[in-house]
Amino acid sequence: MAIRNANASTVDNVSGAASDILNKNVLLTAGVLVGSSTAVAGGVLLTAALPAQMLTATAVSSGLIYAGIRKDKGLPLNPFTKDAADATVSVEAAA
Repeated sequence: MAIRNANASTVDNVSGAASDILNKNVLLTAGVLVGSSTAVAGGVLLTAALPAQMLTATAVSSGLIYAGIRKDKGLPLNPFTKDAADATVSVEAAA
């Protein structure tokens, strides 16, 4: 008895174990990984070249985030200032 091919389909030049590896999801993920690693490497180089400027940018960024959180909660931007309502209540209580 002769050995027959179990696969009935024809073999074309794009057939292979990984013929569908380059789909949208894989290419998108690879692009995001390359882009993010480039951004991280650029940040490392920038921090090594300009440490004082990066510390200043980090401090300004955290200050803006802190101010945004305080503004969202309805608090004054400066945590050391008193509200006008608190000042009038304390004056009335003292009199």
